Amino acid sequence: MPLHQSVHSLVQPLLPDKFLGAAIELTAYLKDAFGNKTRIDYGTELMRRLQLTYRMEPAGSQGVWGLDDFQFLPFIWGSAQLIGHTSLEPQHFICEKNVEEHHNKYMFLGCIRFINQMKRGPFAEHSNTLWGISSVKTWEKVNSGLMKMYKAEVLSKFPVIQHFVFGTLMCIKEGEKFKKPL
Repeated sequence: MPLHQSVHSLVQPLLPDKFLGAAIELTAYLKDAFGNKTRIDYGTELMRRLQLTYRMEPAGSQGVWGLDDFQFLPFIWGSAQLIGHTSLEPQHFICEKNVEEHHNKYMFLGCIRFINQMKRGPFAEHSNTLWGISSVKTWEKVNSGLMKMYKAEVLSKFPVIQHFVFGTLMCIKEGEKFKKPL
């Protein structure tokens, strides 16, 4: 059975009882992660391959002044993964040796490695925002800053959130910008 037909039955058994009602929302998000034929959206699972093969940059990209448009959440999750790390500090991710040594274990460094593969020249020039983040002292502060940036640059933009499935996990009310998930 194709994924788009079986995804609900795959998601529902993974949820605790209090989140069973959210299976419909999560099903929609999982399906769209592989693309959406109506919007001609290739999905986040495919973006790195397309960028590598065709040297693509997303339309409306902020280029050097923003994070990689297709990969924002992995930076947030990756910085959360590094909170409390005893030897890797934010300043270390601009060193290619550190990135190559740890990219398989830490999502944030995997994202940096991808950027290093895609772009040429000094990191401070081709990824200025990330280079600025490298001066932040702790991963906690990096993570909270990225969350604020995500809310401002993604969640508050109608062209982005118009495709979200709102419900119990993520809800929005008239007059509110965004309510945090449970």
